[in-house]
Amino acid sequence: MKPKDAHVFALFIEENGYRVEQNSSVLQIIDPRIIMRIVTILRLRLTESIILFTHGIVYHCTIAVVHKKQIECQINNQIKINPILPSLDIVVPILERDALEEVVYLATVHGVQKIHLVTTQKSRKVLTEKDYERLGKIAIAAAEQSKQYSLPTIVPLYALEHFIEERMAEYASSKKLWCDVSGEHLLKHKELLRSQNGYLAIWGPEGDFTISEKEMLYTFFTPVKLTSTVLRARDAAALIMGVLRL
Repeated sequence: MKPKDAHVFALFIEENGYRVEQNSSVLQIIDPRIIMRIVTILRLRLTESIILFTHGIVYHCTIAVVHKKQIECQINNQIKINPILPSLDIVVPILERDALEEVVYLATVHGVQKIHLVTTQKSRKVLTEKDYERLGKIAIAAAEQSKQYSLPTIVPLYALEHFIEERMAEYASSKKLWCDVSGEHLLKHKELLRSQNGYLAIWGPEGDFTISEKEMLYTFFTPVKLTSTVLRARDAAALIMGVLRL
């Protein structure tokens, strides 16, 4: 007999990868890739539980029928996906591949709604369509593992100065934090940790911002110190997101 606390796998499924007839409690999986994962990789069998989620709904299901080209699941419960509040968006200067993927993974786990990718004056890397696809897959993997089902929007590259000029208006009421050793310790900014209107957080790239970029950031962001030491960009990202979600 399967123990009651057995792990239940969660899989993201595209809108065209399944069907649910109106007023039906049966979900039909028709995406060959998801079918292969369930049957060949996860080796799930009839009567076992599975969680399927889309961009808007989480389905808690039991596998009822398995065919070669279709799996039918009994829907036990379905829940609308709501983002974690208060909202948290981040501005991510382009990093090396492994570091950037780690930040996207952690951002998904912490329920970040928008990831704004920006180039800085020291940037040398550009992103291709394959890079964006890869980051999207990283976010999905993070959501499946953490069961934090609200996927972030990954906003294509902006130059930092263009982001400041064109996107800051939408964050007029948000608390805007810049992780920098020039600021006071974050925990001393109690007013920043009680935002009901959301957060926008940014940290420097490896090698930090230039002086002119810092002058621009001082106009809109409150500099906050995370530690007394200099952190790598990925570590600063993990710490600020964790503290704000704590």
